[in-house]
Amino acid sequence: MSGGGTDDKMSVGFLGMGIMGVPMSINLLKAGYSVTVWNRTPDKCAPAVQAGAMQAATASEVVKSCDVTFAMLADPVAAEAVALGPDGVLEAMCAGKGYVDVSTIDPASAAKIAAAIRGKGGAYLEAPVSGSKKPAGVCVFVCERERERERESLLYIYKYVCACVCVCVCVYVCVCVYHK
Repeated sequence: MSGGGTDDKMSVGFLGMGIMGVPMSINLLKAGYSVTVWNRTPDKCAPAVQAGAMQAATASEVVKSCDVTFAMLADPVAAEAVALGPDGVLEAMCAGKGYVDVSTIDPASAAKIAAAIRGKGGAYLEAPVSGSKKPAGVCVFVCERERERERESLLYIYKYVCACVCVCVCVYVCVCVYHK
């Protein structure tokens, strides 16, 4: 994954502009990243766009234009539809692109999405979030540690959405503070 954003930083995509996705995407903008956003309900992208994000018409357009794409989606059905469905992530996925699924979904859905992303040559990192759904607060990313290269290539970006990154025996735990 190469830099495509401001000052040769990675260009970042964010799928899912809900109560957690909007502030996280805005924090990435504040850190100087070029951010492209998308949501199934396009109007929900407005706060991020007003903060400087670009808005794409489809999830595949986000992936096509970004080095790494984060997905913060509501449930397994939404995660699979956005990743694997028409105009979805998989249509634009290729070697050199990364996909970080921060949605909290079941293991079978995560494995299905991971296999499809990796099958197209993309890097996949499962990093479900646990935390408050209040407009401002703390959340925790729990990142798989199995795929060392993929995790290492994406981990430094967490410092812009996370207050603290801790290495545990089998996972990385990133404590993230997000503000509305």
